[in-house]
Amino acid sequence: MPPPPQKNKNRVIFVLENRDCRTGLKELVGNSIDLGIVDPPYGVNISEWDRNFPYLEIWNEHYRILKPGSHLAVFSQPAMLHNVFSIFDKTEFEYRDTIIWLYQGTHTKGFKLVENSKLYRSKIRNVYNPILIFRKPLENDEEFNWNKWRTNLLNTDDCRQSYQGNHDAILDKFKNTGIAHTISPKKKMPRGVN
Repeated sequence: MPPPPQKNKNRVIFVLENRDCRTGLKELVGNSIDLGIVDPPYGVNISEWDRNFPYLEIWNEHYRILKPGSHLAVFSQPAMLHNVFSIFDKTEFEYRDTIIWLYQGTHTKGFKLVENSKLYRSKIRNVYNPILIFRKPLENDEEFNWNKWRTNLLNTDDCRQSYQGNHDAILDKFKNTGIAHTISPKKKMPRGVN
């Protein structure tokens, strides 16, 4: 079992381990973890490790090791949201919110067919990944739980950074987004050319 985090003059020292969660979670003490961040296999056929979405027992182990009021952030993708929610409905976790991880991406994916110099695909590429936020229920109420475990409240204000630059530059960045994906390979134009 890994040593617990230690406090050292207002600093918390964390232990980061890379293990198979099917065995590693069982070695952790119950009610000992402040926060879980999980990027699980998505249940897709891209690689062997990514084929199966974790089963109920894995999420019940996360529940066991998290302190009351602790949050669990689960990375996902739009096509698998129904899988995540159907499994988490069978746990004691409370669904709290969703964070959207937005990124640039305009091309398609999936099965590819080129016909008459035109490219056809079977899927649209995701341009976001949802990060689902679950929480282990509180012990008593918000204030009691915070005073005992210090896990249930979030300080999101300290995470915000306002943009201080030129907003026009942001729009210019996306001006020609997608051009390279929409013209035929024979007529491909360099980025930025209208």
